[in-house]
Amino acid sequence: MYDDILSGLTGIYNYRQYRDESFREALENSLIKHADTIQYFKITKQPTTKILSSFINLRILELYNNNHGACNCLEDISLPSLQILRVKHVPIKFLISLIENTSGHLVEIKSLKLFFDNWKVGFDYILSINIK
Repeated sequence: MYDDILSGLTGIYNYRQYRDESFREALENSLIKHADTIQYFKITKQPTTKILSSFINLRILELYNNNHGACNCLEDISLPSLQILRVKHVPIKFLISLIENTSGHLVEIKSLKLFFDNWKVGFDYILSINIK
């Protein structure tokens, strides 16, 4: 039904408003077929598929975890071409793993404050991120 959903498509907007899980899954599977050409991706809820792991050439990722749940979609993910990361309400353990798996190309992290929003009060050390 949705096999050719991306034919001639240049952008997808208001993706977050699609609550129909079967549509979201079909859309994500269609995007996976074109994953090697996608360089920018923004999502506002946990994906229904393993779509993020298919983006080998992704340069910009915007991940807004609006439901404040776990971000299992970031577990053991490697985005070797990622240069810009913008996040909101993403638990620190998933961010650390993602940042460590960017092959050193990450040059910008937006909303760094959110690291500390998720940080437990009472730690006596400072989180340091060095970007080369």
